[in-house]
Amino acid sequence: MHVKFVDNNNFYISINGPTISIYTSFGLSAFSIINTTNVELVHGSYFFISSPNRNYCVWFDMIGDDPPDIDINTEVIRVDMSSGTVSENLISTFNTISEFNITNDYDLLELQCTIIGNCKAPHDYNTGFNFLYQLDGYDPNELVKTDQFEGSIVEILDADYSSSTDRLELLVKRFKKTELGVDVGYLKEFDFVYKSVNNWFF
Repeated sequence: MHVKFVDNNNFYISINGPTISIYTSFGLSAFSIINTTNVELVHGSYFFISSPNRNYCVWFDMIGDDPPDIDINTEVIRVDMSSGTVSENLISTFNTISEFNITNDYDLLELQCTIIGNCKAPHDYNTGFNFLYQLDGYDPNELVKTDQFEGSIVEILDADYSSSTDRLELLVKRFKKTELGVDVGYLKEFDFVYKSVNNWFF
C-alpha cells in the first residue's frame, strides 16, 4: 500500500493494487455555501442541517405559527421572519447555536458545523436557496471514496487534490503484464500513468 497526503494534509490518497482510495486525515466538519438572494420565501419553508449529535430543520416562520412536526429525531430551529432580511435573520439565529458557525461573504452565507464527525452537509427541502457547495462531515481516517485504475499500481509519483475544486490528479508507476502467447509466457513491464478525476469527492 502506498500513501500520499494532499490538500494541506487534510486528506491522504492510498493505492492498493488497482484501487485508489481517499481518506480524511483529521476528520471534517459539515459545510455549505448558500445563496439566499432572489428567492421569495413562503411561510413554512425549511432546509436541513446536521451535526454528529443531531439532525435539524431550519424553519422560516413568517406569521408566528407553530413549528412543523417533521420527525421525532429532527429538532426544529425557528427563524423569525417578522422583520429583517433572510441573511440577517439566519445569522441572528445561528449566532445563538454553538454547534454551528455562520458568516456572510458577499451575500453568500457560509454555514459550518463546529463539530468534526459524520453528518450530512446542509441541504434544501423547499426554500429554493441555491446550495453552491456542500461538504459532508467525516470522522478522522474515514474512507471517503474509491476508484479504479487499469492495472496494478506500484508507486504514487505525485498526487494533488483540492477540496475547493474537487479535482484529483495522480501520476503513478503501473505494472503491466503483456501476454506473449500460450507457449511463451508474458512480458513484465512498467509504465507511467496520469489520471485526472473531476467530482471525486461528491
